[in-house]
Parts: sequence; structure tokens; C-alpha cells
Amino acid sequence: MRYVIYSPSSVATLSPAEWRLSLSLARLYGWRGSCHNYLRSGSSISPRQARAMAAALHDALLDIPKEPTRAGKRVVNILEFWAGLERRTRLLNVIVLALEGRLLVRRLSGISI
Repeated sequence: MRYVIYSPSSVATLSPAEWRLSLSLARLYGWRGSCHNYLRSGSSISPRQARAMAAALHDALLDIPKEPTRAGKRVVNILEFWAGLERRTRLLNVIVLALEGRLLVRRLSGISI
């Protein structure tokens, strides 16, 4: 299963863990959106909520380690989950989408992207 997040002009595909943890991270950094509501396929995040989410994720980005957790070491917190170039880039993609305004969430199952 994957989540496909649409903005007015872009799209991103995230794993369930990435989408759930991006919502949770935004909440930890002050966003007031409802994580549970945005895990449902077909849900929509208003432009105002999307931009507030982007601001919270941007603030969080400053605290995320640049280097990933060492191989074999268990990730112990949400900041470590997003550590490293690949995941930081995926989180930046979410921020850019959210800055564009309204987001539409689709949950796709049974396909590989």
C-alpha cells in the first residue's frame, strides 16, 4: 500500500509509515491538523492547514539529523526516522506540496510505484 498526495500542481508517493510520521511530526511541531482524518483515502487538507503543516515540518527539519541512523541500530524516535538524505528529501517533497495549498490524499493498495 502507498499514499499518493496531490497538490494543485504536483504529486508525491509515500509509504504508510512516511505519511503517518510526516503528519505526526507536524503535530509535534505545532500543527493542529487531525492525523487520523488525513490517513483516510479521499481526505483533503485545506490550503490553510496545508501551509501550517508545511511550516511545522520546516521547523522540524532543523532538528532532524543529517546522517541516518547507523545500520543495525534501531531508530528510536521520529526525528531519527527522517534522518539521512533520502528521507529528508522525501520530507522536503511533502513540505513543497503543502506550500502549494490544498492536498488530496489517496491510499492505493496492490500496486508498486
